Amino acid sequence: MFGIVKNKYLVGTLCGGLQEFEGRWEWDGPFEIIEATSKSKAEKIYNKKNNCNYFYGAVMATIIGGVPFDINKYASRQEINEILMELK
Repeated sequence: MFGIVKNKYLVGTLCGGLQEFEGRWEWDGPFEIIEATSKSKAEKIYNKKNNCNYFYGAVMATIIGGVPFDINKYASRQEINEILMELK
């Protein structure tokens, strides 16, 4: 039979949105590729694993065959590709 399909997601900590950041959003590590059945489950796994309690993990992109798709509006393709190279 068919198993549960898990996708790979690049997840990082999304920081910002506070007054002192002047509405800017930035990514911080740790950056991880998480396998999960959905974006929200990938974020939950990341947050639990990294004990997030102020800033939280957010999916930067879905990774298919090593290529980023469905890129988060606060991330750039260049930034994601650089992170993926570091994770190899």
